[in-house]
Amino acid sequence: MKDFNIFETLEKDDKELIHSSFVCFLMNEYKEFYSSVLGLDYSSEILSQIDAKVEQSLGKEYGRADILVREPMTILIENKFKSFPNNDQLAKYDEKFPNSPNVHKYLLTFDKSIVNLSPDIRDNWKIIDYKQILEFCKSVIKTDLLSNDKRLFIEHYVLFISSYIADFHKLNSDSSFINEKINSTDRNSTFWKVIIFNLIKLKTEQILDYDNYGIHVFAGSQKTPGLYIWTKNPERYIFKNVGSVWFELQDKKLRLKLGKQGISQRNELADILNKSGINLDLTGFVRKPSENANSFTLYQENLEITTVENIAQQLVNFKNKFEDILLNNR
Repeated sequence: MKDFNIFETLEKDDKELIHSSFVCFLMNEYKEFYSSVLGLDYSSEILSQIDAKVEQSLGKEYGRADILVREPMTILIENKFKSFPNNDQLAKYDEKFPNSPNVHKYLLTFDKSIVNLSPDIRDNWKIIDYKQILEFCKSVIKTDLLSNDKRLFIEHYVLFISSYIADFHKLNSDSSFINEKINSTDRNSTFWKVIIFNLIKLKTEQILDYDNYGIHVFAGSQKTPGLYIWTKNPERYIFKNVGSVWFELQDKKLRLKLGKQGISQRNELADILNKSGINLDLTGFVRKPSENANSFTLYQENLEITTVENIAQQLVNFKNKFEDILLNNR
């Protein structure tokens, strides 16, 4: 039987707010956190004035801060426990909190080595990860000044975050583990699928020209997360509108998708693909999508579940195959 853990029993262990609240607890209880994890050098007198809070409103235009200290300095922590950073979101925070000696902005993620920020954003944020949080918690546990309830609380966090970090690092190289997580239907399955697809996104961005393509992971209320690639220059294709066609990875399938503007040209594209040797009849191609459909799968093929890097390459190869056809038949 699995050992009892407070966070897992409450089924809140994959919720970002739980982790933000725990980090906020560390910041308010243990002032060593500021030098040890955040690398800040303030006097004990100044640190004693800090009152960190979670989910703080920044106004309608800027949303909410995961963790925020307003006085006597500004400390903003954007927590990405179950997702990956968005350059546009961080740029908004930069607009709200311009750089100054008394403004400190942190991006908290699983592993800082995999963060891929644009150069104009990277210089404004210090990246910290959950390994640093874990090591700090271990150092706190070693002290003799903890009450029994606080020691138990921190020990339970250490146990389950250690498990998450260990599993996370398997995703970069263990194909059987990736396959297990993608096929899983347990309560954490969506969490791990979102993480996997964000890793694939990072690898895909390293292959593709960022200026010409957009890559997006969709999760939200979707039971099965995925990602898609679209061109920023649709005039290169036989379709002239953004959102007419894109390339999608979901449900272990690679798909050529048509948007609203592309559906009207589905028969034209189907004929082009058939002439190019791609037999749409073998893929369950349907020439009449449902009325008012927002998207339509024109073609799909199976994905081979291997490493994250290999999956990203399969997605790019799939895009290239159809992109060549779209470009050559303008």
